[in-house]
Amino acid sequence: MDIIRLATAADAEVICRVHQRAIRLTCGEAYSPAVVIPWAEGRRPEMYLQTMREETMYVAEREGQVVGFCCALGNEVRGLYVDPETGRGTGSLLLRQAETVVLAGHPAEVRVTATLNAVPFYERQGYQRLHPATVRRPQRAPLAVWEMAKPVAA
Repeated sequence: MDIIRLATAADAEVICRVHQRAIRLTCGEAYSPAVVIPWAEGRRPEMYLQTMREETMYVAEREGQVVGFCCALGNEVRGLYVDPETGRGTGSLLLRQAETVVLAGHPAEVRVTATLNAVPFYERQGYQRLHPATVRRPQRAPLAVWEMAKPVAA
């Protein structure tokens, strides 16, 4: 059975490993090695500690192991990644939990910046493509993404 809980500082290292695996194995299907390698290798556990201080971060546990994570900030769901081998099926659970946090702020829509490989997942969850975009970070190749939104039912 999967458990969704708030992330803690003790989770930072395993969150980092899950993120790296998801980038390499899942995002690697949609992006070139020139994009994937520096993106994955640039992850550090302390980055997730900072995120935990600034955003609401959840982890998914399966059989006592962290297999995915997701964040919420303002009207956005951010950074949803699941281990492609051990976390299959937890993405929708994490997304629903993050959406609950976002919806507490009563937005007109829930937003997400989706990697190219994640667009079909978000579309199945009711999100619509708004426009293509590019994420730019220092010392990394530009990352093509889609800005997406899910209207909130009145």
